[in-house]
Amino acid sequence: MRDACPREGGDTSPAGSADDLSRDGPRPSPGHNDFSSSTHKLSGAVSAVLGWTPDQFWKATPAELATIFAALADSVPLGTEQFEKLKEDFPDG
Repeated sequence: MRDACPREGGDTSPAGSADDLSRDGPRPSPGHNDFSSSTHKLSGAVSAVLGWTPDQFWKATPAELATIFAALADSVPLGTEQFEKLKEDFPDG
């Protein structure tokens, strides 16, 4: 067991003790922020485009989301780069 050492607020419980887990929770994994940021953006997009609630988003599987976005990608207007590429590939003379 680790030696007790003073910590914030005068707490002398050992660092890494069960007190840490109950107070702070487990430490996030290294990729945690990427996952959190990505899901935040994706849930916002799903809410805006499909009108889903957060509960509906979290109940959906990745395969369901991929299928929906693939279907939507076919109906999304071209971006500027795509339009310029088409004009270059198929000039009107």
